[in-house]
Order: sequence, then structure tokens, then C-alpha cells
Amino acid sequence: MVIKKQKIGYLLKVYPRLSETFILNEILELERQGLDLHIFSLRLPQDEKFNPTVSKVEAEVTYIPSLKPIFKWINALSLVWANLRLFIQNPWRYLKAWYYHSSESIEYNKTGILVPKKDAKALAAALS
Repeated sequence: MVIKKQKIGYLLKVYPRLSETFILNEILELERQGLDLHIFSLRLPQDEKFNPTVSKVEAEVTYIPSLKPIFKWINALSLVWANLRLFIQNPWRYLKAWYYHSSESIEYNKTGILVPKKDAKALAAALS
């Protein structure tokens, strides 16, 4: 009988973070106990200071890229113009596509908060 090593994933907003010593100590303890860990961070750290014990963490860290585009006026105007042209060409098809996209692009999580599905898809892709 082959025993698989248990794997645990941590999803953190930012990793590493100087103020998150509790999480860091928990990760180090689980690694000491022999568990295989994988850390997923939604953002890159902005601080230049880190807890020195971060270097002891052996877990793989995956930074999930932000799916929120940087806003620029020229991009917004070209987007509005492109949508207006599509609407004029075929209003019915445009409205059907808009309805489908708006109803499929967000979902409620277990706590009742709206979450973009694209973020969930990026996380699922990183996990597989």
C-alpha cells in the first residue's frame, strides 16, 4: 500500500508579509511535521522588510496574477466605441451576449460576497 504525502494549500492575500508571523509559524510547524505545502499569493509583497525566518520556508510559492486591468482613458474610449459599433450592427446579438456575460462573470461565495469567476478560474488553473 502506497501512502500519499498530505498536501495543503495556503491562499494568502500577500506573501510574505512582515505582520503575518502567526501564518509563518504555522507553515514552518506543518513543514516540520512533514506535510507538503503550497502557498498561493494573490499579490506580490510591497514591503522590502521580511521576517528573517521566511527563508526557512520550503513550500513552493505561486503568485496569482491580477486579472484587473490598469485603467487608461484611451482604452476606455476605444472600448466604448467598439461596443457602440457592435450594438449598431446587431442590437439583439449584442444584448444577448451582454446578458450572458454579465450573468456568468460573477458568483456569490459561501459568505454571500460577490466574487469574479475569472479569479476563481485563475486559481483553479494554478492548482492543476
